[in-house]
Amino acid sequence: MPVPTDPTYSEVARHIQKYDHEKLLREIARMAAREANRKMAGASVEIPETAFAFAAVARTAIAEARATAISAGLRSRRRKKGRGTRTPGPDQVRRLCDEMIRVWSPEHMAAASTSLGMVLAPFAFEQFGQQWSAMENLARAHSLFADAHARHPDLPDSAAWADVLGVNLDGFMRTGFGLYVAMLQNEGQVSRDVLARSDVRPIWEPLSPAEVFTVVDNHFAQEFVKHHAISADAQKPGWEKWSFNSLTARPLITFGNDLVAPIPHFLVDRISSTGLWYIGQEAWGTTFTDAVGGAFEDYVGQNLDLISAAIVLPEIKYSTPTGDALSCDWFVVTDEAVILVEVKCARPLFGSRTGEIAAFDDADKKIGKAVQQLESTAGLIKGRHPAFAGIPRDRPLLGLVVTLEPHYLRETARDDILESAVLPISIAWAHELENATAQLRTAPDAGRQLLEALTPNTGPLKVSGSLSNISRSKDAVKNPIVDASWDAWATWPAIDRLGSRPTS
Repeated sequence: MPVPTDPTYSEVARHIQKYDHEKLLREIARMAAREANRKMAGASVEIPETAFAFAAVARTAIAEARATAISAGLRSRRRKKGRGTRTPGPDQVRRLCDEMIRVWSPEHMAAASTSLGMVLAPFAFEQFGQQWSAMENLARAHSLFADAHARHPDLPDSAAWADVLGVNLDGFMRTGFGLYVAMLQNEGQVSRDVLARSDVRPIWEPLSPAEVFTVVDNHFAQEFVKHHAISADAQKPGWEKWSFNSLTARPLITFGNDLVAPIPHFLVDRISSTGLWYIGQEAWGTTFTDAVGGAFEDYVGQNLDLISAAIVLPEIKYSTPTGDALSCDWFVVTDEAVILVEVKCARPLFGSRTGEIAAFDDADKKIGKAVQQLESTAGLIKGRHPAFAGIPRDRPLLGLVVTLEPHYLRETARDDILESAVLPISIAWAHELENATAQLRTAPDAGRQLLEALTPNTGPLKVSGSLSNISRSKDAVKNPIVDASWDAWATWPAIDRLGSRPTS
């Protein structure tokens, strides 16, 4: 087997170590903010200037910083000649991004002999997340963690969130969004003095600058030395490029009086349903995650109810020899087909990105349980169980697993988890469901579109299509649930200065 000519991680890390880490991270922040603004303006993205390439270079700059580069008083005395002193410009960052994209490692390549999914998963989780609009994720967060509390009292209320965040949920999300736009408008870095100016204060109201900075320091920012310790400790040999990036948890780096955001979109991720899920899990454990599961199940039902050409029915309780049991979560009945829907809030473990067998086994278990529930329900319908007499048996049965976060099974050649001898089963995550139901809302042929999207065409019961096929190649249509959630959250006057409403 020929040895690849692409660089190894160690080689790229040595190139990165030539530069002053602060100057490099500030240049990445400048370029990332400019590229984000270009993308928002509809300009094409220029490879290798991509968000995931910036993130990988920034993570390496943080994790691989030499001790002499982060120890005050030793910077000039012990540093090797030329090591950690250079000032990078755009051309140097572009070259580092290109090298990082081409990085290879024997460990990563060897994983192919075990599972193709282990090779593809790092790329999927690294790259595909940037293909979705962040605004829908913010609106969904408001739906799940604010609106849903009235129907799910086990969810934390405003006071409970304030105890954990130091500010109510609305204030926390506003702070994160305000920081995000501030970074885009200031080339990825801004001083605390600017954020505290009188003309900027309306953005934070009713919080004072002191209250805002307390939230920033507790949840969004930390000093470089702490970033370094976390990222360096989390590195997995052979999988360094995809190891945990401390910027995902604290998107800002404190350099003196300045706040620097090498990867601006991490600020939005922090206040999205994903970021808030991790904060809530750490604070309240399974009480929180179970409550979110119930809220997300309702949210899926609300989206399915948008389809005017379908009848949507909730789960059915039925008797068994050992006691009562429940069917799948939702039934979507159309003239052309019946779609059985099972909702799973559980998310893929981080180890999926670094080739951890346990993480893949965990996904198999979580998704496999959903598949079993769909198969069981389909069997009861086909077997004419009296509790399911209201579900038609004269048309195709299709299964759909809906997850809160994407598992990228199809993209990583792991959709064999969905294979069934009972019915065709596909998978979609929240964003795909929101887009599809918006498109199908007034479509008289919604049942036909669902049947075509979810019917297998590569094997007897293997689905090759997805809900994304419904919205692909069509004009964008707003989802009224997402739109209403955004309107309910974005009530503060300064929102008009910060961004626009989402489009599905």
